[in-house]
Amino acid sequence: RFAGFKEAERDRVAKHFTSCYNLEMLDKELSVKGWNWGAANFNGSVLAFEVGKHDAFEIPLSYVSNCANAKNEVTLEFSMNDDAPVHLAELRFHIPTSELAGD
Repeated sequence: RFAGFKEAERDRVAKHFTSCYNLEMLDKELSVKGWNWGAANFNGSVLAFEVGKHDAFEIPLSYVSNCANAKNEVTLEFSMNDDAPVHLAELRFHIPTSELAGD
């Protein structure tokens, strides 16, 4: 969930998590193709949007204040964050109705 560490910083953070929490720090490849299609999967309390075999983004479901469905789309509405200068208000997913929708 965190990126942009310099190699020396990454090693330091990895050692900290290993010594304090007995956890390994894993590298995860993300999808940066810019595609707007993929699969939405629920992993516990997180909605992960995957493009191919890589995650494009994750949304903690605790951030979602309302969910509505229409004919062939699902809308996620997010709580307003008064402290942030910019925030995401809603996100819409189109659900294909063709026979190939599951592929």
